[in-house]
Amino acid sequence: MEPFRDLLRKPTGKNVYWDSQLCHKPRQAQEVICQLAKNGLAYYDKTRPTIIMTHWSKEGFGFVVLQQYCACQSADSPFCCKGGWRLTLCGSRHLTPTEAGYAPLEGEAFALTWCLQKARLFLLGCPNLTIITGHGPLVKLLGDRALKDVINPRLFTLKEKTLQFRFHIKYLPGKRNTAVDFLAKYPAMRSSHEASDVDLEDDIQVAVACATVVALEQDTIVLDEDCVRSATSNDPVYQLLLARVAAGDWPQQQSQEVACLHPFFSVRDRLAINLDLVTYSVDQGYIRLVILEDLRRQVATNLRAGRQGLDSMLRRARQSVYWPGIEGDLQHHHAQCTSCDEHARHCFPKQCWSRPQQNTTSSKSSQICFR
Repeated sequence: MEPFRDLLRKPTGKNVYWDSQLCHKPRQAQEVICQLAKNGLAYYDKTRPTIIMTHWSKEGFGFVVLQQYCACQSADSPFCCKGGWRLTLCGSRHLTPTEAGYAPLEGEAFALTWCLQKARLFLLGCPNLTIITGHGPLVKLLGDRALKDVINPRLFTLKEKTLQFRFHIKYLPGKRNTAVDFLAKYPAMRSSHEASDVDLEDDIQVAVACATVVALEQDTIVLDEDCVRSATSNDPVYQLLLARVAAGDWPQQQSQEVACLHPFFSVRDRLAINLDLVTYSVDQGYIRLVILEDLRRQVATNLRAGRQGLDSMLRRARQSVYWPGIEGDLQHHHAQCTSCDEHARHCFPKQCWSRPQQNTTSSKSSQICFR
């Protein structure tokens, strides 16, 4: 098609001289494409080993279904030899606004689930099915992790949809999956909201609401979802973080990022957007609400409500909220609370409570000891 490329160059409006050679070129290109398809495509054969490969990006996601036509017994399949695996089915589509806010693990799991459902007539009951992913945590999620151990409601629903398939999942570096990477970055099909988006919205809303810290005593301010959203709308750092997570355009190095977002750079793959709020989750763990700086002191006060110990504060925080350095801030906040110390005395008998004298030969301060 080289003679036609000159027509695409600027400035436009060139004269076109159509001759017999140009008439022959499209037919020749058609024959080449048909021959490549004949050599690369194959009908599905239920007796052959089958591999599916998926990939998710901020533009869309795609998948390919390959079947083995070689005799190789290599762990490097389907890259064991050229032409040894042939294409049976492929597909791709753009993301909906809801899917664009997924965390990487959620997006990769959704792409895989969509592939299984799209090719279910081929893959249901497939005796030798292997899934290849370039996202390491997905192997743990869909491998040996029990359904009851998945706390994230979106991942729970996605994993539940894969239980009807029998497969083995393994990891290969994503840079080798060039075909699905191309399909994910240049998807072919546009789609409206699916029913699964609506079904998951209620579950995510409940999770975010639970992540919002609610005060336990009357002397503290109640923080609900509307209060947090109202505060974030006036915070420029939070709005910048929200835009960065939505676009997924993080720079390659932390030094290239704006200074106010440096603390979030190391956890950028764990951030997602739910209901216009930034959330944080580790693998299949709790969905935690990212708290902006102006509300962190109040959240720490609410976590301390009830005068529970430091371990209880940290445990509640790990299930509900997040900000960079949260555990150190909570430890400092708890150490400054004298009323927590007084209430803790009443929780143990006097003979079980002792405060050792400060050692004059050591620079360490005295510590509370429980026998």
